[in-house]
Amino acid sequence: MPQPYFHYLVMREAALSEFPNIWRQNRVAATKMSQGPDSLYYYGTLPWRKEYEQAANVTHWDGSLDCFCHMLDHTKKSNPSIRKHDVSDGALRAYQALAEEAYFWYSHAIVDMIVHPTVYRISNDHWVKHPKKRVRAHKKLESIMDTFLLKEKMDVSPHQLKFGELICNSGLDPASFELLNVGMSMAYGVPDPKTGITRLESIAKDIANVNLNYFELFGKFHDSREHPFYKAYEMLAKYSFIPFHIPSKFDNFFGLRGVIPKDNLDKLEERIMTTHYWNDMFFHVLKSQELKNSFQRIPNSRDNRFFDNESQLLPRYTVLELFDLAVKATRMVIQAGEAFFASDYKSSREFFREKAKGVVYLDENYNMDTGLPSRFNADLLSLGDDLKKINRFKIDLIDENLLRVAGYRLNPRPLDMAA
Repeated sequence: MPQPYFHYLVMREAALSEFPNIWRQNRVAATKMSQGPDSLYYYGTLPWRKEYEQAANVTHWDGSLDCFCHMLDHTKKSNPSIRKHDVSDGALRAYQALAEEAYFWYSHAIVDMIVHPTVYRISNDHWVKHPKKRVRAHKKLESIMDTFLLKEKMDVSPHQLKFGELICNSGLDPASFELLNVGMSMAYGVPDPKTGITRLESIAKDIANVNLNYFELFGKFHDSREHPFYKAYEMLAKYSFIPFHIPSKFDNFFGLRGVIPKDNLDKLEERIMTTHYWNDMFFHVLKSQELKNSFQRIPNSRDNRFFDNESQLLPRYTVLELFDLAVKATRMVIQAGEAFFASDYKSSREFFREKAKGVVYLDENYNMDTGLPSRFNADLLSLGDDLKKINRFKIDLIDENLLRVAGYRLNPRPLDMAA
């Protein structure tokens, strides 16, 4: 789960390219939705709500495309005249806002699928078991990426641009809740007609050997303000705001789990990577020119692949390159989504299958942690704790997908109908 700013910055750049006016009108709600299912992690931080943390894991392992498509179908079904634009300006803006929120919910999945293969390999984290020490390394690395990107893209620090303020320190509005609830319930809460087991329960049992009940966790709340989706986003707003009430001498921070004293920055400055394997010497500050260069490495366009030929454990893409790929993949999905809304198709999944074959991440459900199609989850589980085998598994497919994104030709025309 790349930390909040990475998702926000990808969404912001994609929105400004595709529909800048809608972004300006609806950026708060869209920013919330860009956090995807990660809000459930915040809701699940308390010991008696750990099942929600497991539910967040399930949504990362399988079903994100299905959830997204149900959101799109719901938006189109709720606005049957949209294709002909035979609606009032107010109704058109409401449709555009919902469509944007659906796109950016899925942009969260796209960022994870593109960035996580690098993060997991650098931090030596396991996509299911998450050893405590490795999770800490995982979160630190993602938070450093956030801080670096904020500086590069907006010339601010997390202390200056507080995430809680970006979402107005508030939870979901009713329309956003309905969109999310429809997508999640259809993707994860419908019982199998033969077994009576929901997808949430099946994935949780098969991968993590835990018991989850969709109705008990979500279904019984209906649209009450006590619904965990409402509460999770309220928790996100509160939790993400807490670190910035710490005195200003704490200038840099590692995600939502802690801060680095500014007084220690000079002492830590030289403790940066000395080998190609970043997990041995974690870089602790963003001031170092050597660190900055490692993030901004000029790629060799003739050999810009995910891994060096000599080692399948060594990522080749820099943070900025991964960021650009995530923005482009998000724009690809937006343009395919807008083509669906302009069509006579009622099912976005059917439309993508027939009309958007070249768009990566719209062909099947992907695992947000591994970057691979979810159909390979069982194969990865069979590899146990062997990270070398896990990291080598189907690595060519990850590489192929990133190269497909890089080579895709976008429609240069902005899709902002309100412009």
